[in-house]
This record gives sequence, structure tokens and C-alpha cells, in this order.
Amino acid sequence: MRRPHLIALALILVGGFALRLWNIDYGLPFVYANCNGTTHDVNVLVHELGHAFQCQESRDKALADYLWPTLEACEIDSMGMEFLVRPHLEAFFGDGAERYRRRHLAASLMLLP
Repeated sequence: MRRPHLIALALILVGGFALRLWNIDYGLPFVYANCNGTTHDVNVLVHELGHAFQCQESRDKALADYLWPTLEACEIDSMGMEFLVRPHLEAFFGDGAERYRRRHLAASLMLLP
């Protein structure tokens, strides 16, 4: 049974997500980002693009672990993408890019056990 109202509610509550849409002719990943005009928007978009990159690169792999990795393995690509865009943050933040870099690094280090 389809419940579009529950899907819409989930889209509002979540900051963003990336998923593989197998039923579309193109077979490309889909990225959704719930942007509200804050610096967090850039982080969400880039993070989800990391998931999309992993989906795209593993689409033809035979191993199920490449297609559907564990939650911890999924975050390697997405958090890695966050750090790969560091040299290009001036395009988003201008003079505030260095401040964003410091805050992002501090928040990322807090995730370590």
C-alpha cells in the first residue's frame, strides 16, 4: 500500500538523502536536499553527493556489499566527499570559507570515538 503523505512527511523531516532509482531509464542516483538557506545546506548537499557517487561507481559491481554497503561503509564516501570539496568552498562562502572549514573539521572530529 502506498502512503504518499508519509513519504512527504519523511522528506520534510530529513535534511537530505541519496538513493538509487532502479526503475528510471537512466539508472542514475537521485539526491534530495531540504535546503533552508544556511551553511548546513552545503554540507548536506555535498554529503549526499558522496552517497550518490558511491551509488554511481558501484552500479555495475557484482558484490552485494558494493551495491548496498553497511551504514559505516556508506559514510566513508559521503564524509570523504565533504573533505574533497574543501579547496573549493570559496565558491559557496567567499571570505567565510576558512571559518566553515574550521567548524566542519571540529564537528567531524567530534564524531570519532
